[in-house]
Amino acid sequence: MAVPATVAAVPASLYVGDLHSEVVDHHLFEAFAEFKTMDSVRVCRDRVTMKSLCYGYVNFKSQQDGISLSLSLFLSLRHVYIIINNIND
Repeated sequence: MAVPATVAAVPASLYVGDLHSEVVDHHLFEAFAEFKTMDSVRVCRDRVTMKSLCYGYVNFKSQQDGISLSLSLFLSLRHVYIIINNIND
């Protein structure tokens, strides 16, 4: 279901887990670059050591885009854990 034009799009954040410890923001950005409504990416790191925590987030301008991406990943990979959260929660 598409978001009506009169309703502001609600941003969404896609959790990406089980990343290799050498994956950086740039890798996530390249992996999701085909999705034009991608807003930002972030690989989470330990504050003290700056080592990767092996998970990150891809942020989208609309929740609908996050849901569409999730379905396409699920159908193509068949082994994806996906959590989509409203950024405003």
